[in-house]
Amino acid sequence: MFTFGSAPQASGATPLTASPSARSAAISQLATVKAQQATVSRAITSAKLPVPGLKEIYRVQRVLNGILYQTDGANMAALRALPGVKSVHVVYP
Repeated sequence: MFTFGSAPQASGATPLTASPSARSAAISQLATVKAQQATVSRAITSAKLPVPGLKEIYRVQRVLNGILYQTDGANMAALRALPGVKSVHVVYP
């Protein structure tokens, strides 16, 4: 699991009572998170990894800004070194 520099930010308002400005801020933040994920995803898929093979499993945007990939453990250091990657974690099923 990769996490990125900007974590999603909660406003504390529920969707039914959110003000127009809170909705606008949430939409803007989600767009920022998705743009960061697209940038890092391109870097990851074009990276020269020690062991070839990388499969995207899913993305999360609301609570955590991250993408889950399946890859060989030998790629961990190379993935951590990519620009925009804040951290890399092993996730067990």
